[in-house]
Amino acid sequence: MEKVVCVLKNRYCNISKPAKASLWFAVANILRKGIQFLVVPLYTRLMTTEQYGEYSVFFSWQDIIRVFATLMLFNYVFNNGMIKYANDKNNFIASLVGVSTTSTLLCCIVYFVFFRWFQNVIAIPNYLMILMFLEFFLMASFEYWCSEHRFSFEYKPVVIGSISMSLLTPVVAVVMMYNFQERGQAAILARVLVAIGIYIWPFLIVNKRSHAYFNKEYWKFILGFSIPLIPHQLSFILLQQSDRVMINSICGASEAGIYSLAYSVAMVLLIFNDAILMSYNSWLYQKIKAGGINDIRKVATRLVILVAVLNCTLMLIAPECMSILGTKEYRQAVYAIAPVAASVFFMFLFNLFVGIEYYYEKTNLVVIATVIAVVFNIVMNLICIPKFGFIAAAYTTLAGYIIMALMHYAFMKKVQHENTVEENFYDIKVFVVISFSIIGFLIVSVFLIKMVLLRYILILLILFLIFFNRKKLFEILNLLNKKM
Repeated sequence: MEKVVCVLKNRYCNISKPAKASLWFAVANILRKGIQFLVVPLYTRLMTTEQYGEYSVFFSWQDIIRVFATLMLFNYVFNNGMIKYANDKNNFIASLVGVSTTSTLLCCIVYFVFFRWFQNVIAIPNYLMILMFLEFFLMASFEYWCSEHRFSFEYKPVVIGSISMSLLTPVVAVVMMYNFQERGQAAILARVLVAIGIYIWPFLIVNKRSHAYFNKEYWKFILGFSIPLIPHQLSFILLQQSDRVMINSICGASEAGIYSLAYSVAMVLLIFNDAILMSYNSWLYQKIKAGGINDIRKVATRLVILVAVLNCTLMLIAPECMSILGTKEYRQAVYAIAPVAASVFFMFLFNLFVGIEYYYEKTNLVVIATVIAVVFNIVMNLICIPKFGFIAAAYTTLAGYIIMALMHYAFMKKVQHENTVEENFYDIKVFVVISFSIIGFLIVSVFLIKMVLLRYILILLILFLIFFNRKKLFEILNLLNKKM
């Protein structure tokens, strides 16, 4: 055992600083999402379905409003600015703070001017909205601080901050829920207050270094880069969050809470997807540059099969997941897990196509696909939720992601043609077969929800399949990690 620990320690010490940073950022992300998932059973038992719905819908609205309040400057323009204005980083970051603060204040003013209308639409208590805007105000500096450390591969402060927030939030939430009757609002308050507390120190650090909040050149660059991306960012968030908001409006907070639990169960697969894509995208760029399209095709096919197998496994264990994570009030949610899990598969699939578009800098195509998918999703929700109930939202979400996958495939082929790339990056015939298999398995898993023995037999078969193909899996993971 000591020998194994020694070998692992030596390997860790010998990898590059960027590789260590990538590793720890991935660990922090997995821990953060893992802790959020692990506290779900506690929350669902402490809250009623209505309170859990109120809790989930608040953060859905927060994600939507954040696009306008912060312009999401820390997602895209930051890295470009760090390269473009490498000799004046502190003043550039100060301009980012100036832009995001101005945007937050404008959103706050708009909210209070049209207060009655917003209250009718979002139905969130006024004091929580004030705290939300305060969080946005501090969040921008925190995110720039994190991005700056990521850019220079200084992972320790970011990892400590991220894990601290993940651990403190449920502890404070449980204490507050035991002391407040409105437990949904107590959990919201705990999460927001912990975030504000963590954000204060980076806020002071960032704002101490420079007070040059307005620089015409920097503002022009920041706004010119970020504003055109708002439709894409908003549409993608709406595709993920609009279901809960619309269910809350059409069916009520209780149904929104039940659906939110199903969505949370299926979205745990995103932890795995994100970990794969983080390594795959960097590896993809290197392979395209080196002309290794055959390697791309081989690796991508195996990854798609692996993701499909994991999604099918989750579909089969959906009833057990619901028994662990929720009480009997949440039983209906079991019928939403399979279609949302299938959505995660198509989410992974379109990201493979998007990687090619990004490599050739065709970001405008990404915006088109996202906007069309979210418009389709919202329209179908308006039609289907009143008619078939909140479970319909899971299937409209799946349809939205299928549309995105199809459109991004078409756009990828267009980009491939424009750049005279004759070989196919991916084995599309295999992707089509797997996609239809996922849809077929979705239907089967729904019919097998009450057939425990048959589900367990299928789960064992899948586990044997993974075990006997473990060498191929490790080959792919080793190949992806060579970039480090």
